[in-house]
Amino acid sequence: MWARLHGPTWVVAVLTYGGWLAATYAHRWVPLPILAAIGGFLIAWQGSLQHETIHGHPAGPKWLPRALGSPPLALWLPYELYRDSHRRHHATANLTHPEHDPESSFVRRDDWQRMPPWLRTLVAMQATALGRMLVGPFLTIARFLKHECAAVVAREPGRRRIWALHLVAVSLVLAWVLAVSGMPLWKYLLAFVYPGTGLTLLRSLAEHRADPIPARRTTVVEAGWLFRLLYLNNNFHVTHHRAPHVPWFQLPALWRGERERVLRDGSHVVYGEGYLSIVRAHAIQPIANLGMYDGGDLTAANDELWTRIAERLRARGMIGVPSSLERHRPLDAIWSGPLLFGQTCGHPFASRLSEKMKVVGVPVYEQPGCEGIQHRSFIVVRASSELRRPLDLLGRRAIINDPESNTGRNLFGDALVAAGARYPFFATVTISGSHLASLTAVADGAADAAAIDCVTYAHSLRANPRLGNVTRILLETRLSPSLPFITSRENDADALLAAAREALADPRTQASRRALGLVGIEAIDARAYGLTRQLAVHADMVFGPKGYDL
Repeated sequence: MWARLHGPTWVVAVLTYGGWLAATYAHRWVPLPILAAIGGFLIAWQGSLQHETIHGHPAGPKWLPRALGSPPLALWLPYELYRDSHRRHHATANLTHPEHDPESSFVRRDDWQRMPPWLRTLVAMQATALGRMLVGPFLTIARFLKHECAAVVAREPGRRRIWALHLVAVSLVLAWVLAVSGMPLWKYLLAFVYPGTGLTLLRSLAEHRADPIPARRTTVVEAGWLFRLLYLNNNFHVTHHRAPHVPWFQLPALWRGERERVLRDGSHVVYGEGYLSIVRAHAIQPIANLGMYDGGDLTAANDELWTRIAERLRARGMIGVPSSLERHRPLDAIWSGPLLFGQTCGHPFASRLSEKMKVVGVPVYEQPGCEGIQHRSFIVVRASSELRRPLDLLGRRAIINDPESNTGRNLFGDALVAAGARYPFFATVTISGSHLASLTAVADGAADAAAIDCVTYAHSLRANPRLGNVTRILLETRLSPSLPFITSRENDADALLAAAREALADPRTQASRRALGLVGIEAIDARAYGLTRQLAVHADMVFGPKGYDL
């Protein structure tokens, strides 16, 4: 009966609003740091309660959850806009993509490149735990209000009504805060709104991550009781997305029922040591990322490899070595630093990253198509297609993973130019976002041809043999240097190379090396990646001067 009546949710509501009334009224007797801790908790707690009401809890008339979640204690976010945005977040099949997910913290490459350096720094800081809590509220609120001002000025349907009602509700909240409690507005913003928004953003830092496959972008944080209560078990985010209709107090049991399966198949990242471990790992230190070949069963392999590299670096006296790999930031933010150890595509390095990054070394992969420190792409088509020669692709549908990709675009275009192709050549060229997505599109008949780097091709076929059964290699491209390991210019690349080599020689990385197909790492002159600029010129001759046609 207690659960059916959503008793736990009503208790939270009474404690949240009752605690807020008490804390605001007693503000003059509470030291500011303690008030900020209490006020921040209460605002974040009400945000969790609002999230619960958006999903229709507690049960009852339709107006009841909305009435319970509507009071704008945080002042800046109208409940109706939050509700609509969150429903679109759950409805999209492309979580975290900034063009599809309204709650994404990622940014589009074009937007990133247009940002002034100071704004890039602030945005990148949001991918750290401290930056998320200290800078995140300012950026989040400022960007939201800027967007909403534009929407109101443009007379978007319903916007003026929403904000008129919201301002009425805000005036009632401020009447209590300013007139009844006698709290100055600056104090309420500093002790309640700002820390509360920061705590909410800490939760969202670990809810979703970057992964080529959208289904793997949701995570779980196995938190302690305090954070579970604060976030109303939304830390079990995989379970919540699978069953958004389930009330918060039933999520732990559902998670226990699927935990073993999730851990076994590696379909989602599980942070087993709670939010404090996330803060420790992602506070302010330089980051490490091995995201070019990651996800699925490669996640554990990269984690083990990085653990051994980090051990060697610490043994050499290096401080601030991250204990885990960064998987939340967009690649452009990762490559902007501070980066201790990462991997990038050769063309972005040669065209724009070499001024702030330097090469640590080049990997040696033991996969079909690789030769020493070089790799190539396979131009793939459906196995059942009549396509036999490169020029048979004239007037067909091409798909590339990214306009800056050396393997997905440059080598593709270079091979076709060598066969005699010239722009305009393809009927359409679309962008998939990843090699795996391109390969899947060809396999499913959504595109006619794609260039897949040979390492990704091997991993994809091992993970999903069907892709190899329904596609075939039409042409192998020329060789070019494999994807370089890089670091920020201020770091000791020689020490990083030595540590990586020692880690690869460690018997404990044998399984990781086998899974990754990684047999070594060699030094290379960074100028070798100048080849990618020549290949890009050839690719322009097929794809056009923009690099792609939409």
